[in-house]
Amino acid sequence: VELARRYADRWKRFCKNRKSSVSTETGQRSSSWLKELLFSRCSQAVRTQAAVLVDQMSQSASPTRLFGYVDLLTGLLPDVSNSGENSAQFFDVYKKLVGVEDVKLYLTAKGFLRKLCGLVGGEIQTIKQHERARFSTDISQGYVLKSLLSLLSSFLDVPQIRAKFKRERLLEQLFDGFLALRDLLLARTKLTDESSQLLLDLLNSLHSESDEDNKMFIWVCINALEKLDNRVHMSDEEEDDVRTPIYILEQLCSIICPTKTEPVFQLILTKAATQEEFIRGNMNRNPYSTSCIGSLMRDVKNKICRDLDLRGLLEDDNGMELLVHNKIIKLDLSIKQVYEQVWKQGLATDNSMSDLDNGSTP
Repeated sequence: VELARRYADRWKRFCKNRKSSVSTETGQRSSSWLKELLFSRCSQAVRTQAAVLVDQMSQSASPTRLFGYVDLLTGLLPDVSNSGENSAQFFDVYKKLVGVEDVKLYLTAKGFLRKLCGLVGGEIQTIKQHERARFSTDISQGYVLKSLLSLLSSFLDVPQIRAKFKRERLLEQLFDGFLALRDLLLARTKLTDESSQLLLDLLNSLHSESDEDNKMFIWVCINALEKLDNRVHMSDEEEDDVRTPIYILEQLCSIICPTKTEPVFQLILTKAATQEEFIRGNMNRNPYSTSCIGSLMRDVKNKICRDLDLRGLLEDDNGMELLVHNKIIKLDLSIKQVYEQVWKQGLATDNSMSDLDNGSTP
């Protein structure tokens, strides 16, 4: 009895292992023929029909089988790098397949984000290798990269996936890739430029939502500077790339010390009654926006001279005086200074005097 039980257990293990190996082999064979059809270099019609076949089967599939199709096509993603524009049909059917939010969450739970960022980085390195080899005659170079970035962007539109992307600190890979794309010269094409812009938009959207995002981006920039410094010390050749560190420092400055946007003021320009005989016409399009005039009071004077056909006074700073709150204003002052130090303070003084005249305490 003991001997029979021992051989029975051995037979069960043998059957189980054989079933597993057959299943794996069958899965490999199925993905192999599908890969040959979806990435066929011989015929666009073959690629299109293969994509249509996968699309129709996935539409009528149960949820379990649908995820099986998703896993099958996800396993083919590394092959797009060697296919170029021949992968267009694959990307079309794959984006349609993962367009459902539940499918995106399913792939994200299986570590898809890190895999996708790795594919983006690998594609950028391939383009850089063509740059170093000094040959690049393929105007379609960058198609796969743009498609991968478009796919990543669609995933990051889901808030849960976006939060997971930040937690896993994958921003650094995208930033390093963007810096590499900025340095392209010989391998630069319209598609690589579009990919670079798409990558820049992703980076801007990922680090501008909160203070924590800004801190993360500062850390990424500092790491990028350290990598550049290590590359200079380890390289035997002289490093003449000054554009990259300057760009990184500009990004740091924009976060640590952001430039303040100049406010826009609305000006009401009127002519003094005593000047009716000397200045013809009126400024009838009040109010005038400083965005159309300029930032200095001299710009205001020149605007008046042009509109009233007083071009002889354009170069003469003494031919016309500007009054704000009954004070003659120097033309070198900015409109913002005049607003804050003359107009605003004058209104505050007038309001205080009005309160005193009415018997109220300021």
